[in-house]
Amino acid sequence: KTIPRSSLRHVDQNIETAYAHFYSLSLQRELFANTVATVEYTGSSGRKQYDLADPNKIGAAFVYQGIGGEFDRPNTQYSAYNTRGNRGRSQYHGVSLGLESRRIGNTGLQLTARYTLAQAKDNLSSTFSEGGNSNFQLGYLDAFDPELDYGNAEYDVRHRFVFGGIWELPLF
Repeated sequence: KTIPRSSLRHVDQNIETAYAHFYSLSLQRELFANTVATVEYTGSSGRKQYDLADPNKIGAAFVYQGIGGEFDRPNTQYSAYNTRGNRGRSQYHGVSLGLESRRIGNTGLQLTARYTLAQAKDNLSSTFSEGGNSNFQLGYLDAFDPELDYGNAEYDVRHRFVFGGIWELPLF
């Protein structure tokens, strides 16, 4: 009986430590007594993030080598090559506008409001593609061109608004 093709697991021998740079700036201004307005910027640049690539995908022999058919693999002895590396990258930018009043007159009311406009981009939101937008795709669409996958991240939320209040009830 023939042993079925198996997949290979491989960690790139030149893998480096993943890292991210974080940066922020915050400005605050008191508008009235007990009322403060804020403008904040937050950013992040992830580099050399861990990834997963399969250079032995179905159809890769035809696309990259010009041989075989659309369902052939470059190496027919194995199914997938699950190669762990660090070609992932991400970028986040966010601006928040806030207004906070700790005491409005003598009402016992405190209010806070915050709006954030942000964008998150990456080329691989999850190393093992377990998120909601993975489209049953493990790793990159193209193992030889990770930048093909660069775009809005799975966790990208453009607009966020938060409003809250506390009312201290007057006691007799």
